Amino acid sequence: MKNSFLLFLLTFISLPLLQAALPVRDVAGYTEVIQAARAGNREEIIRLIKDGANLHARSRFGETALMLAASEGHSDIVNILIKAGVDPSALDYEGKTALHHAVMSGNVSVVKELRPHVKELDAMTHTYHGRTPLMLAAERGYTSVVEYLVAEGASASLRNRNGDNAWMLAAEIPHLSTLKALPAKGLKQNDFRRIINEIEYQHKYYGSNRAKYQDVLSLMTTYEELPLHIAVMVGRPSAVTKALKKGIDIESCDDKGMTPLMLAALFNRSTSANLLLQAGANPKATLSADGLTVLMLAAREGSYEVAEVLLRAGAEVNSVDNTGKTALIHAAQRNGIQYTPLEYYDKTVIILLRHGANKSIRDKYGKMAVDYNSLMKSILNP
Repeated sequence: MKNSFLLFLLTFISLPLLQAALPVRDVAGYTEVIQAARAGNREEIIRLIKDGANLHARSRFGETALMLAASEGHSDIVNILIKAGVDPSALDYEGKTALHHAVMSGNVSVVKELRPHVKELDAMTHTYHGRTPLMLAAERGYTSVVEYLVAEGASASLRNRNGDNAWMLAAEIPHLSTLKALPAKGLKQNDFRRIINEIEYQHKYYGSNRAKYQDVLSLMTTYEELPLHIAVMVGRPSAVTKALKKGIDIESCDDKGMTPLMLAALFNRSTSANLLLQAGANPKATLSADGLTVLMLAAREGSYEVAEVLLRAGAEVNSVDNTGKTALIHAAQRNGIQYTPLEYYDKTVIILLRHGANKSIRDKYGKMAVDYNSLMKSILNP
């Protein structure tokens, strides 16, 4: 009984002293120092430092006063805290440093204030599939921050756990001015392909976003250092020539089983098709999956200019695919995967007929070209 009374008395006396020693926190776990730093209250920060306040205290999310000062764009507070000994390399619970926080706010002056004290410019977060400061700036479109980080040596080719680099993250939004600030070196064929797929998707389904993604495609056409398949896809003949000089296998397939010439047919790149044919590409090549020839691909997409180039190079006009369809039937169907004006299909039909396309051939469903396009009945009737 006596021991219990002594324990109660000790607790009663020491608890207020303990509470007085602990920093006061709000509901987010912000101490007075963190609150003052977040608010940019210079006088209060200086007072708290003189009073010996804990400058390394953390919020419930692991944030320090320095991180929140950086996040809110208070470069003077950042400077004061660093001089007072706060560690700029400390991590919050998501693995973000003060630099990550500064970058996410888009405040380049704070980023510059922190830079001399940052040893690892490419530190990656634990969350967001891993993000370096440059990646965070790129995906948010903070061009001035991106330009500064790139100039300071941040890696634009580094990839996160999702396989994305800064260029990819900026292109997916897209942030055109930010993309222009990022070097395109180190990009792989699939990186470009992914963005082109996004462009195709937006082009087909979301007219409001179409122009933005077309701007990205236009930007790609300015790059000289492009993989062969991508140079063909984006319509950059000079880059095609440059890639061919490197001795790349002209019949190599991309992840979708497409050769460069097939891509030229798919995207109606007649100049690139000519370059590829001159370099030895096979005008009779076939997609093994469904038996589509290069000419059929051109016909299916209404790529009339490439169809003409292929036919002059010796493509067989009346070959059939696995379903018995000829290039003429594919053109008559108007069923391409690209966004193609209808008159392009009509031009393709006329070119095929001029080169001897047989109107009477039926596919395995018993249909001729005219059965798929009654609007062109006058010229498709056998």
